[in-house]
Amino acid sequence: MDNYTTVPHNSITTSDYFIYVIHKNFGNYYTGGNMKFAKILFALTVFVSTFALANGPKDEADVKQALSEYYNAIDTRNSSQVESSLYQDAAVLTVNTITNKTTRISADELIDKVKRGGVGGWKRDVAVGNIDFNDKAAIAKVEISDSKVKQVSFVTLLNDSGKWKIVSEVSTLSQNK
Repeated sequence: MDNYTTVPHNSITTSDYFIYVIHKNFGNYYTGGNMKFAKILFALTVFVSTFALANGPKDEADVKQALSEYYNAIDTRNSSQVESSLYQDAAVLTVNTITNKTTRISADELIDKVKRGGVGGWKRDVAVGNIDFNDKAAIAKVEISDSKVKQVSFVTLLNDSGKWKIVSEVSTLSQNK
């Protein structure tokens, strides 16, 4: 097999050229020499790729924005923004390895703690890691830290009428080393 493929005529489209290259170079192996099968294989590949990208960069950017707004709202003690970031029955579970305690609070309890100054009030570094999607649901790994404490959270979100809202947050809190 040579490194260059000759195009059979000058008026070929990009997709036809791609199919021709696949057929010429791999056709007998993958398609049994059948050009029609090569076209079907190409169309199927494009369809599957498009479907796989249904939750693409925009959704990822929107989830990152929702998480940024949520953690910034906690850091600045903006209880109304915390409330709008949370789904109606959200819950936060924290495993604190410093005190060896596990706590679970509802959305209402978290909002109340933010209002009273029991949570937040200082700037932390927030890094959003992997985000996995399943239709209108997402789960993200988020690392939050300051000079003393490191928090690793797994946050579940739902797309509620075009806005990503936090359903649950499960965190492990430890000393930052």
